Amino acid sequence: MKQHLIAALLAVGAAQASAADAIYIGGVKYSYQASDFTAITATTKVNGADVQYVAGYKISIPVYVDEPDDYYDYATLIFDLKAEVSALAVTEPLKLSYDVSCSGIPIGSDMDLIFSKRGKVTPARLTVYEMNKTNGQCTSLDVLIRKQGSVSQNINTDISAIKFDALIAIQMD
Repeated sequence: MKQHLIAALLAVGAAQASAADAIYIGGVKYSYQASDFTAITATTKVNGADVQYVAGYKISIPVYVDEPDDYYDYATLIFDLKAEVSALAVTEPLKLSYDVSCSGIPIGSDMDLIFSKRGKVTPARLTVYEMNKTNGQCTSLDVLIRKQGSVSQNINTDISAIKFDALIAIQMD
């Protein structure tokens, strides 16, 4: 396992990810932005007409090197995942939910607000820091960021930026 991990780390180097580049487990931070995410749309009524709006964003990132150790047991993985979500303007606080799983295994969730105070918009800061033993099943990190509440349906409340940082490391016993 150590040889696989070292080879993966050498192949990756310091990572500035693009278009959902894969995450190699081993303590390297990967960064993603709004263009790497896919918009999730929904429909609302505006003056009797159906109008589509962006209800959230999702990304699925391949994960490599969740393999057994020298004793054929799987290590506990440390997930350090942070997202900062911004909007150009909000008329009232916009609540966001943040759910993270790895190949269907729940990793964690968080909620925060984007709000305006004295004319300055404060971004939502969402964090999941969890330890989880996935027994080799973690092959796709799935991140879902959703707008919550009635203001989420306001077609003029758009997310202007997403910065997502992912680091998955192995807990050394």
